[in-house]
Amino acid sequence: MKHTHSEEYLPEDLESCIAELKNDRLYQSAAEQIENLLKFDYETKIAALEEIDITDVFIDNIPSRIERGELIADFTRLKVQESFLSNRFSEFCKIIVKEKNEKVESLIPAVQSGEIDFSLLQSALVNRGDYLSILQREFGIEPLLLISLFVNIYRPIFEAAVELSGKTFDLSQWKKSWCPFCGSFPCMSRLEKDTGKRYLWCMRCNSEWHFKRLKCPFCGEEDTKNLDYFYLDDGSPYRVDVCRSCNAYLKTVDEKKGASGKVLFLVEDIKTTYLDLLAVKEGFHKKVKGYEQ
Repeated sequence: MKHTHSEEYLPEDLESCIAELKNDRLYQSAAEQIENLLKFDYETKIAALEEIDITDVFIDNIPSRIERGELIADFTRLKVQESFLSNRFSEFCKIIVKEKNEKVESLIPAVQSGEIDFSLLQSALVNRGDYLSILQREFGIEPLLLISLFVNIYRPIFEAAVELSGKTFDLSQWKKSWCPFCGSFPCMSRLEKDTGKRYLWCMRCNSEWHFKRLKCPFCGEEDTKNLDYFYLDDGSPYRVDVCRSCNAYLKTVDEKKGASGKVLFLVEDIKTTYLDLLAVKEGFHKKVKGYEQ
């Protein structure tokens, strides 16, 4: 089945979100870049539906693997043409190089010449191998920025793989803090409006799963004396959950204080960059790995 699309087309929820940003004085200056990032993400996913081969990506006996807390996908087996990845990387860099980061720009010819090994990169993004560390040393790019660059390329591709599987994944029995698909630690969470249940979000494959509310998803701490949160505005839906045992933080969207409709984590993550800066200033850090047993 062919998935046709227009570059001018976005789903209604994304169009609505972009319109909201353009009318909000806090985000007007960044609205154009956010819009371009959202379009890139969506168009990459749609294109990937025609470009990738998901043979052997999804492991057999998925329900029993979920109960045992074992990954239900192996994205290292996902086949993607290097020409497609190179093109997507170049397009992504056109969006972000307006900031004139020379080190990031140095990656463009390396990708186009085939110097970057995408198979090793793909493995590193699902926590297998140290290729990202090698690239960091070679190009001198700060680790979180380097991860962010390539996660933005692969996230819509991994998401497309899940969609192409045609499977319905019941994650109600998944108890681990890391993503059941790619094994990454969560990047954000949300508190459901009606029930108050906590759902974690994986930035690397755009997956979401339920997790215990009063428990650190990084070290497993459950003593409430070591679990806390802070915010800048009591009326804001955004807060930062912190663990004083491992000094990790996780940005959270409280749906009871937010607008109605589906939470678009990619947008919320961009909009709350100021909370990342504040959390780091307060001595907390973001966990970027996962699948630690």
